[in-house]
Amino acid sequence: MALDIGALRVAKYGLLARLLLNARDRQSPVETTEQILDAVRHQSLPPTLFDTWLTVSKSDEAIAMALNQDYSCLVRKHAIAQLGRRMARPEWECIWNTLGGLQSILALFAHFSHLEIKQACSVLGKCNRDRGYPARERCLEQLLRALVPFDHNASTLKTRDKRPLLHVYARLVPACSTHFVAELLDQADHPLLAHVGSAAIASNGIVGLSGEETVGLVAGPLLRHAIKNKVSEDRVMHIINVTISYLKREEIAMTWSRSYFGLFSYHLASYWSRRGATMHPALDNALSDFLRLYGATQRHEAYDKTVKLISGLFPAVSRDHRHALLLHVTEFFTKPGINLRDLGPDEPITFNQWSYKWFVDMKPSQALGLLKRLIRSQTDHNFLSLERKDSIFSHPSTPGGHSDPEILLTCLNRGQEGAISQAEKITYQMQKKSASSGNHAHRAFYAKSAVFYAIASGSLTLYHEVINWSRRYIKDPLTVRVVFGSGSILTTEGIELLSGMYSGELQVAATAADHWQVAEGNRILFDLFKHACASLNEPSFNVDDWDAVKRTYRLVIEKRMRTATFLQHHDHASEETIYIKVWRDTLNFLVELESAACKPEHERLCFNSAAGPLSHGTPSSVRTNPVALSSASYLFLDTLAKARDELWKDIRSSYSPATTLLGQPWPRGLPVQCLVPFDLVNSEARGFTPFLSSRVTNVVFISQLDSEADIARDEEARSATGAFVDSYETSLRIHILQLPKGRLRYEEVTRAWQHAMKITLSRMVESEAIRFWRSHFESALPFMKLDLPMTELECQEYPILPLTDGGDETQDWDPATNQPAAMKQRQLPARAIDCFLLWEVRDWKLVPATVEEGLIASALLYIDSTNNEGSRTLAKPFPSSRAVRYPWLILDSDFLLARSRSSTQAIELVRAMINRVPSTLILSLATGTLSTSKKATQAEDDITASATACELLALCTKSDQPQLACNLIMRTVIEWPDTSAWHRQLLSRTFLCRLSATDATQLLLNFARVIEAKLDERSCETVEDANEQQPTVKVTTVKHLAQLLNESAFISPYESLGVLSSLFRKSTHRDIRYAVVGSMLTMLAGPATHGASALSNQTLQALQVVIPVVGRLNERREIQENEWVGFGQRCKIPAMEDEESTPPLLGLLLEYASKSSLSGIVRQSLVTDIILPAYEMNRIAYNRWVSCLISRYNAPEDIEVMRSIPSRPDALAAMLRRIPELLPEEYFMEWHNYVKTNLVPTAHLSAAIYRMADNLDSESASDFTTSQETNASSHWMRFLNQRTDIFGVRAFSLASLLQKVVLEQAQFLIQEFDELHRSWGDFLAPLRLDTWYFSYETWKRNCAPILDTIIVCVESYRNDPKWRDGPGRKPSFLPPSFDLRLALFASIEKEEHARIAKEVLELLENLIASGRPYHRELDQIKSIILKSVGKVIQVQIA
Repeated sequence: MALDIGALRVAKYGLLARLLLNARDRQSPVETTEQILDAVRHQSLPPTLFDTWLTVSKSDEAIAMALNQDYSCLVRKHAIAQLGRRMARPEWECIWNTLGGLQSILALFAHFSHLEIKQACSVLGKCNRDRGYPARERCLEQLLRALVPFDHNASTLKTRDKRPLLHVYARLVPACSTHFVAELLDQADHPLLAHVGSAAIASNGIVGLSGEETVGLVAGPLLRHAIKNKVSEDRVMHIINVTISYLKREEIAMTWSRSYFGLFSYHLASYWSRRGATMHPALDNALSDFLRLYGATQRHEAYDKTVKLISGLFPAVSRDHRHALLLHVTEFFTKPGINLRDLGPDEPITFNQWSYKWFVDMKPSQALGLLKRLIRSQTDHNFLSLERKDSIFSHPSTPGGHSDPEILLTCLNRGQEGAISQAEKITYQMQKKSASSGNHAHRAFYAKSAVFYAIASGSLTLYHEVINWSRRYIKDPLTVRVVFGSGSILTTEGIELLSGMYSGELQVAATAADHWQVAEGNRILFDLFKHACASLNEPSFNVDDWDAVKRTYRLVIEKRMRTATFLQHHDHASEETIYIKVWRDTLNFLVELESAACKPEHERLCFNSAAGPLSHGTPSSVRTNPVALSSASYLFLDTLAKARDELWKDIRSSYSPATTLLGQPWPRGLPVQCLVPFDLVNSEARGFTPFLSSRVTNVVFISQLDSEADIARDEEARSATGAFVDSYETSLRIHILQLPKGRLRYEEVTRAWQHAMKITLSRMVESEAIRFWRSHFESALPFMKLDLPMTELECQEYPILPLTDGGDETQDWDPATNQPAAMKQRQLPARAIDCFLLWEVRDWKLVPATVEEGLIASALLYIDSTNNEGSRTLAKPFPSSRAVRYPWLILDSDFLLARSRSSTQAIELVRAMINRVPSTLILSLATGTLSTSKKATQAEDDITASATACELLALCTKSDQPQLACNLIMRTVIEWPDTSAWHRQLLSRTFLCRLSATDATQLLLNFARVIEAKLDERSCETVEDANEQQPTVKVTTVKHLAQLLNESAFISPYESLGVLSSLFRKSTHRDIRYAVVGSMLTMLAGPATHGASALSNQTLQALQVVIPVVGRLNERREIQENEWVGFGQRCKIPAMEDEESTPPLLGLLLEYASKSSLSGIVRQSLVTDIILPAYEMNRIAYNRWVSCLISRYNAPEDIEVMRSIPSRPDALAAMLRRIPELLPEEYFMEWHNYVKTNLVPTAHLSAAIYRMADNLDSESASDFTTSQETNASSHWMRFLNQRTDIFGVRAFSLASLLQKVVLEQAQFLIQEFDELHRSWGDFLAPLRLDTWYFSYETWKRNCAPILDTIIVCVESYRNDPKWRDGPGRKPSFLPPSFDLRLALFASIEKEEHARIAKEVLELLENLIASGRPYHRELDQIKSIILKSVGKVIQVQIA
């Protein structure tokens, strides 16, 4: 029996379920399922109803049929969800067998899309929570064994799916047996283990009343009560001393708790601060005793407890005494008690979680001095803890790094000489790093750093410059959401700066009006809006990315109002001054902002609501106790309301001219509830809001004539009125609550009630009017006890559900108009007062399916009519004349010409109901719109149609049948390269993850073939400059393809590798090759290759194509053989690689070769098989280049000496930094010889370099074209200028372990110490323990002997009479051995007390014998002793 498809299509919820139940009763579930699926395939039915059918039918066969179909993603999604529910039941075997068992399920998984496999594994992983069916565990365990290809040979079946989905399959582990999980946990290196989460259960209990509870419940409240009641100082001190004595006697292990020790210590610190802190000796000693007890019971590594103590005590102490409190605390929590007033270099501090807030809350001069001492003493600068996310102090110094003391230093330096210039310098560095970074995460990080440093500087000018500089990132969707997100824009410090009312000191308002910079802050805020508007033109625009910017305005205005209130209430500024200096410019700015936001072209920004820009970020609930503001702030809000009302009169009249004809009581501008987005219901506002008071009074005491005004009946007048109707409840609330509390309010409520009754008694009887008005008064004034009349029938509650006769037809129900049946109802004509009272009622009725179908058809037809000049989408019944879902439709011209409608609204409507919209209609519409856009582009250069077409095509990828969009996407990418900005939207990872394995693979392979063909076509056109050719397809599109193949979960890694290898060979563009190599290396390092040596080997083999490119003189271009021949005949001299940085591809290879996530074998193979051959090839090319260049100038004697300079010194240095343990010794020796040559260049080499430079300069002067591309001269001249920079290769001295080489470098440095003394510290830095990256034992074994030998070498010079007494000695002075001995001091074991004492005595004797001041050196000796051996040896040294 055929189903009634038309009835099913327009049915929803209960009606749909009843229709399907009837169908199930009339025929078998299999027949019904076949008919529904056939209708879904032909798109006669939306796939959304299949979920209801699966629930109603309870048929395993229906689930199996849905899973095996390949045309509807949504049907499969519903079926997978039902599969999880069936598998969780005791009858799970039925669905398992219906699906065909393990083999059939494996076949399903191999065909599923990535998202479907993820959903299936999730629901199956949760189906075995009851653990009552071992057979189910075994089945799921066998499924997991079969899906994981490299594990568990016990499974005879294996999946043929090669996609890297191990992280998804891991979701099945919770459903497996405990034996399987135990087996998995025993294998620490099992790949699945990295993707399986674990949970720990901990329990604890407290029995009896502990010592800390005694202090918290007795001593704490007692001390608080004594201080509050102002008892004598002797009694307070007695309570404190008794408590401390109790703590000493009981030896209680104190931990920070706000309820126990926190309570007592808080009031102790508060009393200490009130009594003058350190000026009260007895109280100061008591606080010291308490802190000493607290510190003695803590482990020094328990930093969090110390931090909690300081953070808990700081609010109790005044700002002037917080530094003294911090000194007290650190005295007992450092080892062995360091005085922060005189903190020496390298002096250890035993907790490294200093809060930024501590420094901000102190006096700036004290905080600045303390911070500088800490920076000087902490070499790693990792002593600050990151703050909450809404602060600039939540940002680390480097991506993934630690805290940044520099940004705090910048904050505290505000107002200091040179602070702004220093902040500008750091900000410029951050901007430069951001602009040059190829990693989007790093790009966003450094851009955010620039914003934060600008905020920290306290300079609105600098902040303005950085905000305008950040505009460049509106084209980058991944960066814009960070740079203009809440984490960057909505920081507490940023809002404070934008308010323009704060001084150089954080959290301190400027009392002098001349220091306010409100106008500059407003200019920045307006530029933020301009940047948001500019982003509307970008295809990657996402309105959510600009939510933080839209919320900024309210936060800034609220900050200004709080600050103005504080200043006015404390007599720092008058009302007139605040209004003129703060609110006048702000008022003009806000009006201009709203005027711009309401322009039609800015509609998509969603910043044009009648509530105004300040409504964004409004609290969800109305505050019951609004904060009182200053009179100037109330005047500002009232004036703003009046200005906004005038603005909206113009806006509304421009959209509907009939607005100008509206009479009373309809507003021509804004309704009352939209005038001010702040709650002005405080009595303090009375008298300062004349405009608002007048408006609300007119509404509350509306004349009877106006209240009975008819509602317009003609369409134009009704459209002009719209939702712009005053709210009676809002008006009543403002009118009453602005009055002083007490009798006056209740009298005014009575007067308003009497007036309301008066104007309605002509339409209602008294009981009706009472019941009518009472609910509105109670709703408007919920916190007032209103003494209003009641009727006898008001005990009944409403709304109530309407009665139904039980039939199939639904009955409409509106809770807003449904009244209790106890009172006789009458039909009254609607009047103006009814609109005032019903304005806030919302209609929450669900949209019927018939309405949804009409909305879909109207939206598609509107887009089709306005953007498609070809054949119409619904020119015939859809999908066929036999099964009509949409008839042949043409939109009315009046509907099309209405100004209130746009293609944007239609597209958003389609997006909202995408699951019901037929995919073929969207595809047809996108095809026609693309054809139209191509014609329009040729004639009018109109890009609107192409953007609409691409947006429709992107919607098709999100529809029920995304596979239909594949061919059109291919055509769009290839035939419309100018739409490259949309390619990332079309070929997104989400789209590919929705495609089946076959469709995703076929799409990517076809895409790659077409791109390769286009690249071949381009390469055949010209070979003159093939190195920077621009392919027919955009470079960004090819890069996007390479990035899609990077760890892609929708295609086999072997096929990805083949595509990437082919792309690298066919393309010569540098950026494309960089992206391709990056994807290949990610495959080598990613989880896809974990345990799969075959893929690793194949990846390494594919990377062989990189060697000839990296081995060139310049990665950008290849020197052809004819160029080499012409090179010696005075043709163009090719340029070498940029000397300032490592070549990009080589740098990428080194980055991955140094990753610890790669296995040692893979790293070694990458270095041995790829990096070293490329470097050797580059060395050969460089030698040939040198030979040709020297033979060009007939100087054969210079060949060998010029070849002694490496072709890429920076690249060699990078290799030694990143992968020293993987390099042969010859590379260390090459660098060492380069160092020696650089330190002491021979006369021959210097002469050859200058001679070559002169030849090149003279040739350039005679023939500019022959040498305009070369950098040969700078290559060698740079060598002569590098004498003091060669010691930056730290890893060479550390990891090579070639002590002889390092010592030889030291000898060179000592011999040339007159010129190289500034480099001595850089040379020694890697040899010191505090800069050593590895263990103490490794440092002692490899570096300590070097330091010892260097000391011997220096002392041998110093003790040599020839050097000491000889005239014209060289070097004229030697490096001091004191620093060397101090660095070597760390090699002495703590137990070697005698040796320690001996070394210290020798150091002291040498200091005394030198005759120089020794105070600094003596402090260093003390510090190194404390750092190395602690308290134990102090007595012996003394």
